[in-house]
Amino acid sequence: MISHQLLELEQSIHHLSLEDKLWLLDKILEQVRGTTEHQETTNPPQTLQYDERDD
Repeated sequence: MISHQLLELEQSIHHLSLEDKLWLLDKILEQVRGTTEHQETTNPPQTLQYDERDD
């Protein structure tokens, strides 16, 4: 379920100018990239290993 705060935020974004929306998008992307980079350094990607035995 979407929180009331997110719905309010969406409505506020709707009223922004295109320039402000692009600025906000850039800031969000920076944060997502930072979060992703942090996760990759603390939790390195895992490789899957398959068991090829026939059961």
